[in-house]
Amino acid sequence: MANIHISTDLQAPFNTIQVVYVIHYCDDSCLTCSGPDDDACTSCRDDWKLDGRSRCTPSVSKCSSHQYSDGDGKCHSCHKYCHKCWGPGKDHCLSCSQRHLLLNGSCVDECPAGYFKEESGQKTCEKCDPSCSECMEGGDEDCLSCSPGLVYLRTEGRCLPSCPPGYHRDSAHQTCEPCHSSCKTCSGETICSDIHQVLCAVAENTESSGLQYTCEDCDSSCLECRAAGPFNCTACPEQAILEEGGRCLPCCQHDDDDDDDDGGEDATAQHDCCNCTESRGQPRSHSV
Repeated sequence: MANIHISTDLQAPFNTIQVVYVIHYCDDSCLTCSGPDDDACTSCRDDWKLDGRSRCTPSVSKCSSHQYSDGDGKCHSCHKYCHKCWGPGKDHCLSCSQRHLLLNGSCVDECPAGYFKEESGQKTCEKCDPSCSECMEGGDEDCLSCSPGLVYLRTEGRCLPSCPPGYHRDSAHQTCEPCHSSCKTCSGETICSDIHQVLCAVAENTESSGLQYTCEDCDSSCLECRAAGPFNCTACPEQAILEEGGRCLPCCQHDDDDDDDDGGEDATAQHDCCNCTESRGQPRSHSV
């Protein structure tokens, strides 16, 4: 029996009521309908489904995984890069073949800048955090490089408007690099920003240069110092004495050791030394 739609046409002359029934056949795709057209379906036959435009189309199961159904229920092949799709175009993909990644409905060979590869489910390209221009994952601590105007703090994987205390900005690479260990804040690796924050490590000294300061190595004769050079020592290593002039003088050899000298190559050296057991810092010239 054909599916029909019954409508009424009321004709009402004065003091009479006449009801006229008009029979319309449903479109072949409909089980029931509100009109004769294929976009007037109200329900569908078995294995067909009602879409958002009141049309009945075959269920997806009627088409293979590499096909989609059109408005007439016919199956057509997806684009060659698509594994599943909803239309014929290369940007109509729902999933991709094994070699490709899904990006906004398209299948691509690799994720572009600003996206990362997500492999927990189907292979897709997901967007990085807005602060990142490249990333490993989608968080703000997963950056590999930064969006314009931001600097990269590599130790935390973050992109920041400015470097935190203890770091300086490397303008050439747009990164935050650590200050020297003696600086709390700095404008370069060894250039401290505030003399009151400079705490130079042992075997280094603080050298003023305008409004900035840098730590340099002490003289090799010093254990600690106040400036570069052999006359600015403030502490000496063992077997040396600090004299009033700021020098660290080595302890002199005993006289009996001198008598054993055979006059070889070391005998030509001339240097100052201290009698560490007697003079306690008073230098004397000693030939060896």
